[in-house]
Amino acid sequence: MQINFPSDNENWKKWGALVKSWVDDPLKRPYDTSQLLTQMHAAGIDETQVTITGVTPDGPPRSIQFVPYSDTGYLYIPLPTKAMVDAAEARLHAIAQKAPGQRRYPLPEFYAVAFGPTATVVEMSENELMDFRLRRLGEYTINECM
Repeated sequence: MQINFPSDNENWKKWGALVKSWVDDPLKRPYDTSQLLTQMHAAGIDETQVTITGVTPDGPPRSIQFVPYSDTGYLYIPLPTKAMVDAAEARLHAIAQKAPGQRRYPLPEFYAVAFGPTATVVEMSENELMDFRLRRLGEYTINECM
């Protein structure tokens, strides 16, 4: 499953604060997707704009399982599903077909904070978009394994 919400600096900050609250106090962790949406709303993220793949508004909530990391034991390597990767690739192929000036890798807006407001997001060819996707996938996996 994947959680999607409007990608802007404030939503990412609110999401990060919510995740930190679960780290700080495990009793605050939501046990299902309904409770997750309630917590996201309480954190200031508009739950009407949140989607969770595999969950429909009129369907039953899905259980949530947290996987705590440990300094000992297993090395966890989180992997997206094939469907998630295929959807991301399809999105990038669609971006590559857009008009010149619109072929940019879809990074969350908060990246601009690190690079400055005048940093230019570059136009990418379809091959560059797909190569960048592989780098991001690898980065995600390695960062989550740290």
